[in-house]
Amino acid sequence: MLGHAGSTVTSRYVHHRDAVLIAAVDRVVERVAAVLNVARVRYGKLDRYWLPNRRRL
Repeated sequence: MLGHAGSTVTSRYVHHRDAVLIAAVDRVVERVAAVLNVARVRYGKLDRYWLPNRRRL
């Protein structure tokens, strides 16, 4: 797919990219969870449309 003659070379790149993507998603999820946790502590139960600046999704 990436233009390499051997599939093993391509699979090395794809595997590395997956690890980077997963790490990035983990960081985003941790940040969102932290924001929601702070909001729960400050304001109690959250409805599904609540955001810290009170905008709708």
